[in-house]
Amino acid sequence: MHFTASASSAALVATLLLTGCATHLQGTVSSETDPNLPVRPDMVVLLKASEADESTALRNRRHLPNIADRLRERGFTKVYTPLSPPPKGTPADLQVTAALTATTTANQYTSADYGEVAPARTFSDCTTDAAGKRTCVQRTQKARTGVIGYSTKTSYVHDYSVKLTWYSVRTGQLAMVSTVTARNPPCSEEENFGLLVENGLMRLSFDTTRTENFSVELAKDQCR
Repeated sequence: MHFTASASSAALVATLLLTGCATHLQGTVSSETDPNLPVRPDMVVLLKASEADESTALRNRRHLPNIADRLRERGFTKVYTPLSPPPKGTPADLQVTAALTATTTANQYTSADYGEVAPARTFSDCTTDAAGKRTCVQRTQKARTGVIGYSTKTSYVHDYSVKLTWYSVRTGQLAMVSTVTARNPPCSEEENFGLLVENGLMRLSFDTTRTENFSVELAKDQCR
């Protein structure tokens, strides 16, 4: 996991923000398209894993079959990968590179520290009646807590990203960039990337600029 800031944006940017709730995901997908470089489901797509960063290359390759399946579910029937290449002599229309990254950012802040400001104590509560008889009862006062000082603390933000970079094979130009991101998603690293692929790619727009807010409920045992 890298401790860097995530970069994004170009022709198509899709952002999925997931809450840290273990059973509920809320997100936003934003899609920006280039009308001069259309992307159609009938196009031949060559999907490969990014090897620009050796530390994530194997992870990218591991999730490639799942990404290919999700694109096929969106109607892209001609999606091919290095392990399932197109028929010999079949020209490609689009080359898509997948990159999956996870980054952690540390944020420092100052907040109050709480502790015991007055200890517990036992005391006698005495009264005297009209006849002059004195009666005492033992009572206990609980300890009192409050602010005892201030200190600097550190919180951590975990950002996940699944980025698909689409190029037109004919022109060599960038056609789309699809980025699905999550902040502090609820599961393990591998499961979180699966959640991004499953819940993000199904909402991408390929023909129009659009922003969509959505909510996804997960099964209680979603995170193993």
